[in-house]
Amino acid sequence: MQSTLAGCSGLQAAFSGSYSSNTSTVQISGVSITSANVVAEMTKVYNAIPNKNQNRKKELAWYVSSNVADAYRLAVATVSVETYLRQDLPLSFLGIEVRTAEGMSDNTMALSLKDNFIFLTDLMSDQRILQ
Repeated sequence: MQSTLAGCSGLQAAFSGSYSSNTSTVQISGVSITSANVVAEMTKVYNAIPNKNQNRKKELAWYVSSNVADAYRLAVATVSVETYLRQDLPLSFLGIEVRTAEGMSDNTMALSLKDNFIFLTDLMSDQRILQ
């Protein structure tokens, strides 16, 4: 099964070469993410989803770096100020849950079927990061 891994910077190099031949990597752009361009960059990632996975949104996992998550929160807050000033809502983009991956390089996103990701940790307490 093909997955879509999309990064704003550096992810292509990290995922090229030694991984499964049924995984594709897509370099989206090399720009720094801001609240002004985050929706456009996330749209590029969304558009890179293969057609056969478009209707499997509950099976997709979208991980973003901290700066991308912060920029997205700000961008959404400018459109719906009342909602975002009252509470910190979970992030989603067109029906796909968006999670912050602490430690991921700035300006980076990864989107794939959940089955294509693995979670490794050296300490039991590290599990709290992705929960």
